[in-house]
Amino acid sequence: MIRKRNLPSLFLATVLAPPLVAGNRAGAQSAAPRRSDQQILVDKGVGVLATMQGDSAFASRDLLRRARAVMIVPELTKGGFILGGQGGAALLLGRLPGGGWSFPAFYSIGGGTLGLQIGVQQSQMVFFIISERGLQAWMRDQVTFGGQDGIAVFIEGQGTSQNAMAQNRADAVVWARAVGAYAGITVEGTSVSFNRDDTARYYGRALTAEEILQRGLGQDPGANQLRNALMAEGRG
Repeated sequence: MIRKRNLPSLFLATVLAPPLVAGNRAGAQSAAPRRSDQQILVDKGVGVLATMQGDSAFASRDLLRRARAVMIVPELTKGGFILGGQGGAALLLGRLPGGGWSFPAFYSIGGGTLGLQIGVQQSQMVFFIISERGLQAWMRDQVTFGGQDGIAVFIEGQGTSQNAMAQNRADAVVWARAVGAYAGITVEGTSVSFNRDDTARYYGRALTAEEILQRGLGQDPGANQLRNALMAEGRG
């Protein structure tokens, strides 16, 4: 026997279900997509360049025109630049044959003697890689400053960069800011290593630094603002 008193309930559930599903779909479509950790790092890199460009005491334009590559360290938080700290994440972009800039390769930076000489909460750095030897060292899986790699890195504001570049001795020059002011910095013993995992996550496939920086195989429109900022600073 069919119990008719149950039919209205079944009918109402069937009629009401589609609008509820449609409503859920509309809510999902309206939600903003979550940025990946890698995209957040790229976006922070744009802010670092803006801060550097506003530094009237630093000749970033001249360095950028000479640079074969640029490594941007968007943020090193408390402990990142203290003896034994964990370091931070970085982006490396190379100059392309046509004069533009590649999409970024992802790197990690850290080391036993990496250290700000004062206790600060956050810092930002930009490495201008001037020499071919420096570029080749950076594109290896890992390079250590002051070690067997023999890479000469000079810190802007310590009275060395301009003379060193004039004598073609500098492989890289570093601009750094910490808590709104320059801070004494050492990079002795610092290691920079290619982060294969973050690079693969960003581009959706495994790529080497050489493939991204010199062959243009890695592309993601999320990094165009960063590339354009480098182009604009070099032209200005």
